[in-house]
Amino acid sequence: MLNRRNRAIIAAVERGYIIDDDGNVFSPRRKLNPFLAGKKWRYLYFAINFEGMTVTIKVHRFQAYKKYRNEIFKEKIVVRHKNNIKTDNSVDNILIGTMSDNSFDNPPELRVEIARKAAVKLRKFTDDEIRQIRTDRAKGLTHRALAKKYVKCNHASIKNILNGTTYKNVA
Repeated sequence: MLNRRNRAIIAAVERGYIIDDDGNVFSPRRKLNPFLAGKKWRYLYFAINFEGMTVTIKVHRFQAYKKYRNEIFKEKIVVRHKNNIKTDNSVDNILIGTMSDNSFDNPPELRVEIARKAAVKLRKFTDDEIRQIRTDRAKGLTHRALAKKYVKCNHASIKNILNGTTYKNVA
């Protein structure tokens, strides 16, 4: 069963909406001016009246439907921007694939930055605390003594910090 937005894509095509190879969307009467929306990622949208309400359609999904038809509705399939520019909805820039494929469309330095930001949210210690743990170990404190001093973790976690398994980027 397709969700409302996916059904709206099909309805838009049936009503005569089209998208050209450059990503310009046209209603049966005129060229549309898609709008930018979204909190984390800014995508272009247009709206149609469907099932008694206004439904927004992402332009890149509309382009993907033109190119791949019902393949875009398969489970775990996402629409990708090959050049990672979310407003470039040209047919050559639109691909489908998995979330993993989508993340690898990002340049390596951006992937590392995203991973670092995610890791920061999971971290128990600040960089300064890690340096202090390593300094305390150099002064002779045991793993258990460090775990007692730094109550956020156990002695196994201290061992991982000291041998570089975790927090390896902290100098």
